[in-house]
Amino acid sequence: MLEGQDITVEWSYILDGEVGAATFNNVTGAVKVEMGKQFRTGNATLNQKRFSAEVLNTQAQLRICAVQISDQGKHELIIFTTGVSNLGDVVDVIVQCKYLQITIKVVSISRKIHDSVRTFLTPRHS
Repeated sequence: MLEGQDITVEWSYILDGEVGAATFNNVTGAVKVEMGKQFRTGNATLNQKRFSAEVLNTQAQLRICAVQISDQGKHELIIFTTGVSNLGDVVDVIVQCKYLQITIKVVSISRKIHDSVRTFLTPRHS
């Protein structure tokens, strides 16, 4: 992967019900900044140009566009379901460049999951 390419972080999950709403937040600094919200499934409208997102009933994706040589950020996904459970997850994306190659490290930091909900984090390069 080279500088300037896009990367995609993908969450896969099993929900109790369907997506009622999903919120993407930037939690890199001391203050949580809402990047955008999507009601039901579909493409989320985000207020930060370097990002795009999509939410489905089985997965959500956050695309980081034009990755830089040294890029870092913590991003949160919160899904409110039509059932009785909600879920949230934070990923820390760290890009480190060595000899024009970029390594992406995605670490799951926190998780709030109802017993009937499972979530998996899969980094995906675009």
